[in-house]
Amino acid sequence: MTASFYTGIDVLVTDRRDMLAGRRIGLALHPASLLVDGQWSAERLWQDPGMDLACLLGPEHGVFGGAGAGERVPSQPHPQWGIPIHSLYGEHRRPTADIMASIDVLVIDFQDLGVRCFTYVSTLFLLLNAAAEFGVPVVVTDRPIPLPDILDGPLLDPAFESFVAQVPLPMVYGMTQGETALYLHALNDWDLELHVIPMRDYKSDPSRRPGGPPWVPPSPGIRSWESAWCYPATVFTEALPSLDCGRGGPLPFQVLGAPWFSGHEAAGALADAGLPGVRIYPHSYFMEKEKGKRQRVDGIRLAVTDPAVFQPVTTGLTILEALQELAGTEPMWDTPDARPGFFDQLCGTDSVRLALLDRVPVRELAEAWRIDRTDYILKYETASPTPEQRLRRCTHPRRGSRRRSRHAHAAPECLDPEGVDAAMGRTDAHPYPSPPSALGGTRRPDQLSRAGGSTLRCRAVAPHGRPANPPVL
Repeated sequence: MTASFYTGIDVLVTDRRDMLAGRRIGLALHPASLLVDGQWSAERLWQDPGMDLACLLGPEHGVFGGAGAGERVPSQPHPQWGIPIHSLYGEHRRPTADIMASIDVLVIDFQDLGVRCFTYVSTLFLLLNAAAEFGVPVVVTDRPIPLPDILDGPLLDPAFESFVAQVPLPMVYGMTQGETALYLHALNDWDLELHVIPMRDYKSDPSRRPGGPPWVPPSPGIRSWESAWCYPATVFTEALPSLDCGRGGPLPFQVLGAPWFSGHEAAGALADAGLPGVRIYPHSYFMEKEKGKRQRVDGIRLAVTDPAVFQPVTTGLTILEALQELAGTEPMWDTPDARPGFFDQLCGTDSVRLALLDRVPVRELAEAWRIDRTDYILKYETASPTPEQRLRRCTHPRRGSRRRSRHAHAAPECLDPEGVDAAMGRTDAHPYPSPPSALGGTRRPDQLSRAGGSTLRCRAVAPHGRPANPPVL
């Protein structure tokens, strides 16, 4: 099949090899880190005689993807190549000084989802933070995400920061990994040499486009693009285990079931909920709560009909709201294995759980999210058929069509902080201050300002209320 677009790693190993030549390379990746021809990016760098692949760094689930959700992964040598594989989901979640001293450049190549509780964005944050502290240049190679431009769910309350809620963004934040890296760089004022390699010939699209890399699950449960769409709608089952999301079956995260509710009744109750871009159908399937023990349940299935307007967090909470109306709160919240604290961590706040228990309508919560969150996020887009990259600002889909900043124009294919300045029409870039000595130096989007030295143009958001005026950067 002819390639219809090229990922950032494809562009890096063909046209930007100069960025890696003569340097010891640390590569952060997982099994979904594929080139458009299907080759694993680590294999490509290892086989290239002009590259010095010094080590691999693995996020949750590991470099080879065999670990389960939350399972610690040990560091070990590569079984064939002998180079170190450093786990970032074991003894350490942030690279140590020794790891950073062993490399001259860090390449980050994750297939992400654009969902805050999907932990690769937390690992991205910690990698960038460590690189800033130890003075290691970073190259982030970009990939598509399943729900580009979609903003949904509450912003992070700092009191509930955790590894599943590390970055101050909505639960679904609509940015690719490269865009997120640029956002975090500006937000934290890191003294960091950051280069983002955008995709070529790619236009932002929530559909699974043909001609791209083969789909390999970025985590064991995300076995399809459709599962990735639905993940932020049903991930709450990790905190409410009396509900099953089909993780062990053919439709992980696309179904919900439990012995204590009727799928036909639930689907009927949700028929008039007005959820955009999705339909809810009755669906019987076999759930497996214990290995070897299967039970048929009369559940429901989420069929995403228009991912460009789908609001997964709102959808998931509306389903929980309907189930509470049908069966009460006890089957979900009052079981011995319920984890309300982890539910709050997934949401990044306790306000969602408390509102559900107080029977506050989910539509009121969703309206509050649209007021109390970032209106503009950093985006760039390939102007097909040319490979020129353009930065643009994107509004929430329900609040209006996309509009390009009047300052945006063609940017270089490799976007570094100076490239962002050029792309946004700035010629008076300020130097980046020294990185924080600890991880507590993160600023909220409303704190971005010219004085802080940020080079990212974005809309500010008031901590508790309507959006503030955009900063002049």
